[in-house]
Amino acid sequence: MSHQKSVVSAFPEEDDILGKGLDAIVQAGDYPNREAILREAFDLFLLTHPQQRLAMAIQLYQDEIVSLARAAELAGLNFFDFEALLKARGIEILAPHETANEIQQGVALILGQS
Repeated sequence: MSHQKSVVSAFPEEDDILGKGLDAIVQAGDYPNREAILREAFDLFLLTHPQQRLAMAIQLYQDEIVSLARAAELAGLNFFDFEALLKARGIEILAPHETANEIQQGVALILGQS
């Protein structure tokens, strides 16, 4: 696995170049805030690193941070392909964490009952 050289220096006085660089881009008016820059950078990273995108989706699912459907979406796969991939890797498919009351409310909603 190759990694490009970081823009952050090993010298303490230059360690904040990333933060200062983000602030400079915001001050230039190209982005409203640091978060917008980081979001775009993160999205581009995931787009260009499909293996890391998949690993992230799997880990978020295993940590129960996202649902199976959301993890599939994050991985860029359809629900059934993502589920099959998890099974092929021996990863347990977790049951949804809905209470009986939440399930009953969902059924009532589907049946048009209040």
